[in-house]
Amino acid sequence: MLLLTVLILLNLSDFIQYTGAAQSHVLGGDGKSSHGGKGGHGGKGGDDPCSYANCDDYDPCTDDSCDPYSGNCVHVLKDCDDYNSCTDDRCDPYSGECVNDERTCDDYNPCTDDICDPYSGSCCHVQKVCDDYNPCTDDICDPYSGLCYNTNRTCDDYNPCTDDICDPYSGICYNNNRTCDDYNPCTDDICDPYTGICFNYNRTCDDYNPCTDDICDPYSGICYNNNRTCDDYNPCTDDICDPYYGICINYNRTCDDYNPCTDDICDPYYGICINYNRTCDDYNPCTDDICDPYYGICFNYNRTCDDYNPCTDDICDPYSGECQHNEKDCDDYNACTEDCCDPYSGECQHDEKDCDDYNECTEDWCSSYSGECKHDQKDCNDYNDCTEDSCDAYSGNCVYDEKDCDDYNPCTEDSCDPYSGDCVNTEKDCDDYDPCTEDSCDPYSGKCQHNEKDCDDYNRCTEDSCDPYSGNCEHIENYQCSY
Repeated sequence: MLLLTVLILLNLSDFIQYTGAAQSHVLGGDGKSSHGGKGGHGGKGGDDPCSYANCDDYDPCTDDSCDPYSGNCVHVLKDCDDYNSCTDDRCDPYSGECVNDERTCDDYNPCTDDICDPYSGSCCHVQKVCDDYNPCTDDICDPYSGLCYNTNRTCDDYNPCTDDICDPYSGICYNNNRTCDDYNPCTDDICDPYTGICFNYNRTCDDYNPCTDDICDPYSGICYNNNRTCDDYNPCTDDICDPYYGICINYNRTCDDYNPCTDDICDPYYGICINYNRTCDDYNPCTDDICDPYYGICFNYNRTCDDYNPCTDDICDPYSGECQHNEKDCDDYNACTEDCCDPYSGECQHDEKDCDDYNECTEDWCSSYSGECKHDQKDCNDYNDCTEDSCDAYSGNCVYDEKDCDDYNPCTEDSCDPYSGDCVNTEKDCDDYDPCTEDSCDPYSGKCQHNEKDCDDYNRCTEDSCDPYSGNCEHIENYQCSY
């Protein structure tokens, strides 16, 4: 309703301007009567009926102009025909751009290929070909997805003991009896009639005697039952075959004389038992060596040399077996410590010399050679020419203040050269790489401005634009417009 009201008002405005122009033509250029004065017929301003006409109908899909003879507005519909029979052509009522939508030929059948004839504009629906040229498949098109399915033809005769195949040339099914022969004389070969699996059962030669080795001759298929030998060729074992389980057992011959402090062995050559007295000597003069008569375990007790003085190192001489008590050496060979032994704990103590000068901007240390205190000024140099370096007297922290390079010009980018330490003030790059804009920097805000190039040639019968590649102005003449 609002759009209709605006259009009525605009047409009324056109009518008033047209009427004013007509009256001006009758009264004369200065608006006075044609019967006297300076008005006359053909006064100034009354020769062009379109001088005051506004012909814009605010419809982006019409080309608007004024008829220079009648003064009437002319509104010609924009031609959007792209001469393609397979598109629907229209003008967008908001932007005024031509829209050429491809015509849809979808028949909603996934098993057809839908195309538009470019000459007649008619829709064609060609049936999809699913033939894979294989006689052993059934070829169909899925009516829901449009996918081709080539299903292998089943030749199953429901006999698990036949191999069912389809002849790839004729498509005929063949059902051949399955052979289960493994060419082994010592197996019985059968096909399971329920599962179709071949079973090759080993022929049993078991004589139910666990102490025989039962075998089948791989050439003749004859069974042999040989007595199992359990001899391990060790004179110190008694070798038997267990008559219940058929397991060979080789019992170690016992030579135990029940004395825990003897080593009891069997001679591996003759099978004779020998009982040696166990030696517990560890050949260390600083241990007492004994054998426990109940458990036969050797004990080597360390000889104690403790004089109960924590500040002596108590040792046993490994050559003579005598005890020695040497004063503990607490010297750490550092001139910057005071060394002593704690008489209660026996721990060495090394107290560092206090070299603090209570200046946070010095590094305090002691020379390990001379024992003198040194106070070196803290190095705050960060090797950056673009900072001013100093030490904070209260915290002792290094302070690095950046050099101020601001030239108070919003249209420059201010920085410090890290190599020379000089300030660099580079003009801001506002280029938007659009040749149809004039780029500049606002000297007050520092923001980039991109103003469109003015290509208006003030000729109403030309369409003015800027070429986005060259940046040159173009003026295309409208042949439907009259001057």
